[in-house]
Amino acid sequence: MKSLVIGSTTYFGIILLHFQVAELGGFQLTLGPWLLAAVVLSSSYLWRRLAWANAVLVTVAWLAISFLVMSGHYLFSPSEFIKSSLLILVAVVIISSGLTVRPLEEYRVRAIKCGLFLAFFTTVLLAGGQVLTGALGSDVLFNPFGPNQYLYQYKPGLEYAEVPRAAAFYLEPSYAALVLICTSIALVWLGKSLTVVGPLLIVGVLCTQSASGIIALIVLAIVTATLNARSLGLPVTAFGVASMLVIGPYLMLRVSSIATPGTSANYRLLAPLTIISETLSNEPLGYPLGSVSSVLGAAGLANGSKRGSTLDNGYYVLVLYFGLFALVMVLVYLICVSRMFLAIKDRRKPAAPWAILLILLPIFTGAVYSPDFAAIVSVPLLAYRLLEIADVEQNTSDNCDRDGERSNGSAENALVRSRT
Repeated sequence: MKSLVIGSTTYFGIILLHFQVAELGGFQLTLGPWLLAAVVLSSSYLWRRLAWANAVLVTVAWLAISFLVMSGHYLFSPSEFIKSSLLILVAVVIISSGLTVRPLEEYRVRAIKCGLFLAFFTTVLLAGGQVLTGALGSDVLFNPFGPNQYLYQYKPGLEYAEVPRAAAFYLEPSYAALVLICTSIALVWLGKSLTVVGPLLIVGVLCTQSASGIIALIVLAIVTATLNARSLGLPVTAFGVASMLVIGPYLMLRVSSIATPGTSANYRLLAPLTIISETLSNEPLGYPLGSVSSVLGAAGLANGSKRGSTLDNGYYVLVLYFGLFALVMVLVYLICVSRMFLAIKDRRKPAAPWAILLILLPIFTGAVYSPDFAAIVSVPLLAYRLLEIADVEQNTSDNCDRDGERSNGSAENALVRSRT
C-alpha cells in the first residue's frame, strides 16, 4: 500500500505540474509541485532535523538586505518583491530537501522509480499523439486540463505548421522538454536502462521541437561519445551517424532559428543579451525582484507577434535580479555540477554524461524560483543523492570484504606457523 501511494504521488506530481487548482493572492496554485514536494520532503531529513535550515536562513537574510537596498529603486514594488521572495523561499526549501535525502527503504526507491518512468512514458506518449493528431488538423489532445491549464491555453498553430510542436501536459513545448530531461536524468541515476530511457527521450524532445531540448540532446550525445568512445563500438557509432543524416537538416533548422528575430528560440537565447549587458553595466546589483515585466516593457523585445513581458531563460533572470552576484552564483553552480559529474564518472561511467544536462536546465524557463521548477529539478537531485548513498554503502561493503579477506589470510598464516 505504501508503495502504491508513493508511486502514485510521484506519477501525478509529474503529470499535474501545470494543473491549476486555484488562484490565491496573485499566485497561480498548481497541484503537481506540491505532490512532488511531498515525495522529496518525506524522503529527506526534514522530519529528523532541519538540514536545510542554514540555506533558508541565508536566503531570508539576503532577501531582507535586498529589500532595504532596493527600496529606493524607481522600479521597486513592495508587493511584487514580497511575492517573489515567498516563491524563492519555497523553492529553496524544496531544492534543499532534494539535496538532503536520507537513505531510503528499497520499496520506496522502487516506487519512486516506477512513478517516474510511468510519468515519463505517458508524457512521451501524449507528445507523440499531439504531433500525429495535430498533423491531421486536430487539436483534441492539446491542453488536456482544459480550463485548469496553468496560466493560459497553449495554441499549437495548426493553421501555420504542418507538424505542430507538442507541449504534452505543460504550459509550452520547452517546458515539456524540461520535464522529460529532468525525469530521464533521475531514471538513469536510479538504474533504469539507457537503452530504454535514451530513445524515449529523443522521441519526446523531437516532438516538442524545443531548440533548447535539441541542444541538450546534442550535448549529451557529444559527451557520451567522448566519455565512452571505446565501449560504444562501431554499431552505435554507425547508428549515430545514420540518425544525424536523417534528422540533421531538421536539427540545423531548429538551431538556426536562434538567429531569427521573433522566434521562441531567439527570444529565449539571443535577444535578451542586450538587456543582460546593460544590466551588468548600469545596474551591477540588479533590478528589484518582480520588476522583469517593467524592464522588458521598456526594452520592446519581440516574442512572436507580441512584445515580450517575461524572460524565458533562467540564467538571464538571475543576472537581471542579482547583477554581478549572479555570475558568482552561476560559477558555483557549474562547479557543483562538475563535481557531481566527476563523482559519478568514477564509479558509473555511462550515467555520468547526464549530469551535464543539469547545466542546461535553467535555459528552458525563466521561472527558476517557481515551485514547479524547484519541484521538477529536485527530482534528479533526489536521484543523485540516492546514487551517492548507494555508492557509499557499496564502498563500505567492499572495504568490509577486503578486511575480512585480510583477517582470514592472517588467521591461516598463524595456523601454518603454529603447525611448523
